[in-house]
Amino acid sequence: MFQKIMGIFILSLAFILVFALVIPSSQTVHTTIRFKTNHQLAFEQVHNLNNWKHWYPCEFKSTILSDSEIRWNNETKKNILTKIIHSKKNENINTLITLSNGHQLYGEWTFKEEEGDIRITWDMEVKHLSYPIGKIMGLFLEPSIKSYMNQGLQQIKKRTETPQQNDL
Repeated sequence: MFQKIMGIFILSLAFILVFALVIPSSQTVHTTIRFKTNHQLAFEQVHNLNNWKHWYPCEFKSTILSDSEIRWNNETKKNILTKIIHSKKNENINTLITLSNGHQLYGEWTFKEEEGDIRITWDMEVKHLSYPIGKIMGLFLEPSIKSYMNQGLQQIKKRTETPQQNDL
């Protein structure tokens, strides 16, 4: 009986290791929203880090470090550093998010006018996932962060459709 259980365990482990070989070492989560608003106002919600505290779906306290860096902290001393690493006015913004464990997520925001609307696309990518655990955990990236990304886009929509003068 013990040999049968060990055989099943070894076969299962071998299957997981082979399965992890074919999983990509990077994962991307994509979300988009389209609505009527001022193109520049929507762009500034992301480009101006002072605005992030109003729409970013995070329970962390924020500290602006510079025009292009913001640090998020919570009571368990987890730090997340977000940097704007590239931007082209009213078109796109690239961000680098460094988690407290050293993992990095690359964000890409695009802003496009379409028939009087604005389409905002937000992609988050994790690169260099380790074998085998990181690759397997990468499969759960989308279900774990997509709802936060959608909440953020909904908050940007809400803020720019009915802007708060003192917060912009």
